[in-house]
Amino acid sequence: MRFLLESGRTAEVTTSMIVAALRLTAPSGTALVGRLLARGLVVVAGSPVDRRKKTVLLVDDTVNADDLDPLTATLRAVADRLVFNDARVVAGFLQEVLATITRAGQMASAPVVT
Repeated sequence: MRFLLESGRTAEVTTSMIVAALRLTAPSGTALVGRLLARGLVVVAGSPVDRRKKTVLLVDDTVNADDLDPLTATLRAVADRLVFNDARVVAGFLQEVLATITRAGQMASAPVVT
């Protein structure tokens, strides 16, 4: 929802764009759009430019993303209280954690050679 809200009214957003922005697999992105459809938050329409393309449109683009996602709003408020140097240290730490988790996931899914 936040991605759609931040894309603006004039941007043509596709499921593929959502997948890329959120770093999801294609099936996960399709499932996400399906859940948004089921909740009545979005509609999927044909592109006026390309008949083959389907665009994802918000039903209500005036909704406040922070109301839908209070955790992210709270985390942004926490981050806003950090001074610049502390924010750099925290960002570096989180990047290292992410890299470690990514490497561990790649090692776990690698085929075992015997």
